[in-house]
Amino acid sequence: MKRYYSTCLLFTAFSGMAVAQILPGAVFMQTYSYPPIGVVSGQALRVSLGNASDSGSACMGNLSFVNSDGTTVKNEDINVDPTKSVSYVLQFSDVPGIAATATAQVRAVVKVQRQLGGIIVSPGPGLVPSCSAVTSVELVDVASGQTRALLTSPTYVSGLLPILTTTPPPVAQ
Repeated sequence: MKRYYSTCLLFTAFSGMAVAQILPGAVFMQTYSYPPIGVVSGQALRVSLGNASDSGSACMGNLSFVNSDGTTVKNEDINVDPTKSVSYVLQFSDVPGIAATATAQVRAVVKVQRQLGGIIVSPGPGLVPSCSAVTSVELVDVASGQTRALLTSPTYVSGLLPILTTTPPPVAQ
């Protein structure tokens, strides 16, 4: 049992050193996309990004809306301080080429820039992202300000996948 943990600790330490040499302070972009949602006249979409981290690291990235052709209709670079949130709104009139009586199919895209922190050998994750992003999209009635629909589960599109580690299971002897 002791030999197993010693081997794992050595492997983890060498792996961490290799990653530290390859990715010291590396920055990568994670992209999340929400499913398309229909927006009609009198409605708006609101995409929000919250930084649930209290570590002092800001979340930087981009909030955007893409139409059914895949064209970016509206986007904004953002910076979200720890424990704060930022929202970005798309009005129906912001979508070009849509008749006033039609439905605009639009999806929200959230890009979060991450910087890898220090290497933690054990226990816990090997790489620690600098912010903890929480996102949502709301379909809002413009006249009343009421939320008609809320989406909170985007699809992960691209970027470096988070690396998770767990304590190894006990080995039977």
